[in-house]
Amino acid sequence: IVEPRFTANIYLKDSIESVNLLNMFANMFRARLSYSSGKISVQQDSKNLPIQLFNNTNVSKEGFAYSGSQKDQRFSVAKVMFNNKENEFKEEYVYEEDTTAIQKIGIIETDTSAVSVSSESEARRLAKWILMSSQYEQEVVKFTTGNEGAYSFPGAIIEIYDEMRSGDLRSGRILDIIDDV
Repeated sequence: IVEPRFTANIYLKDSIESVNLLNMFANMFRARLSYSSGKISVQQDSKNLPIQLFNNTNVSKEGFAYSGSQKDQRFSVAKVMFNNKENEFKEEYVYEEDTTAIQKIGIIETDTSAVSVSSESEARRLAKWILMSSQYEQEVVKFTTGNEGAYSFPGAIIEIYDEMRSGDLRSGRILDIIDDV
């Protein structure tokens, strides 16, 4: 039997701030909220096409600055608590580990309480997503740009082509047009 990718079984007993409630709903389908230009936007962590290319011609003279993510932000073991609908919605745990990551960084465990998750398979998918995200999102890049950056928003997918890193010049900018007629 194939189940939906995301489900929500929620019973709210206490009052909760609206921003916390919106964050809780966004976390249910692996999304994040951002506030910009007077509105709240939601971006889901899913495969998307890049919306913009940044290269050495549309960033400041300092270029791109790279750094690795901190090791304490990477996990090799994920433990997810969920309310199992097959067992009268009692709290249960799934445990997933990344053996390759354990060999590289050792056992670094994270505990997560899965809001609205009521099946073991969905909790297991969440645990695998946590492990994959922490292992593949390991590099941070900083840069300063001009008006080109106005098209970007939090959570947007962008491309970066850094000629200093690749050693190959594939970008440029028209600085002036001279009419010799």
